[in-house]
Amino acid sequence: MRLSAFRLLTVLERAKLVCWYEETQCYTMTARRFRAEFGHDPPPLSEIKDIHKRFLETGSTAGEPIREFQKVDQTVVKDPEELGSATLEQFGLDPPPLTRRHPPV
Repeated sequence: MRLSAFRLLTVLERAKLVCWYEETQCYTMTARRFRAEFGHDPPPLSEIKDIHKRFLETGSTAGEPIREFQKVDQTVVKDPEELGSATLEQFGLDPPPLTRRHPPV
């Protein structure tokens, strides 16, 4: 009799399961790849389907939706001196030191 202990899957194991199941849509092939890659039995089909479904719905294998990042307003400035020291101070930045184009002779 073979005992099956419940164990948590690593992030890598869940990611590979999702990829393999998406690619093959076959539990047997996914299970074979899992055994070959990780050296132990894969989770049952129902769990693989749950992980796959969760990934398709949330973009995460952990079940938590991927956070949306706030869009950053980026302004392209051709001449850094256009910003002026007032703008740099608003962001808590010191103005860059003056540099010479050529080293002194």
